[in-house]
Amino acid sequence: MKKRVNLFAIFAACAILLCSCSAGKTAEIVGTVNGESVTAEEMSYFKNRLRASVITKFVNEGAEFSSDFWVKDIGGTTPGKFLDSAAFDECVRAKIQLVECRKNALYDDISFSALKAKAEKFNKDNEGKQTVGISSIDLGAFYTYYVENGALALKGKLAEEGVINSEAEYDDYIDSLVKNANIQRNR
Repeated sequence: MKKRVNLFAIFAACAILLCSCSAGKTAEIVGTVNGESVTAEEMSYFKNRLRASVITKFVNEGAEFSSDFWVKDIGGTTPGKFLDSAAFDECVRAKIQLVECRKNALYDDISFSALKAKAEKFNKDNEGKQTVGISSIDLGAFYTYYVENGALALKGKLAEEGVINSEAEYDDYIDSLVKNANIQRNR
């Protein structure tokens, strides 16, 4: 039964991720990281990305996946609050990396709306075209691609400059920036 619930939870989270990343949401600001806005839509991306792992975590700890799952107190927190906190933490880390990419002239506009516009432009430019590669991309996949490619380029640049010499040093570098960041969360 647990395996069925876990599989259902993973499939449900994947379906939500695919659908909600392209849904039109307002540009409500839910926080800032060193003055850079974090939007509700951006948070939604991270929540959808983490939803299946949060379900699995709590179900493996004995919680039942039911209609009140997200609001039921389990060990002093709710899965919904845990998801929200984990998503914001992931969002902060991604935002810090994007800020560093901009500082190092790897990216210019790092706002979520700019990334969304780039994905929409890619899709519009390739609409109806036969291509060898992909002809369209959803916002979730594009955001992941953009952050990961930026991080890869940033690692290379920092290594070239002698700032880091390994993946572990890069992680420590970003962790230090996160620790010292000016983070504001609107509740």
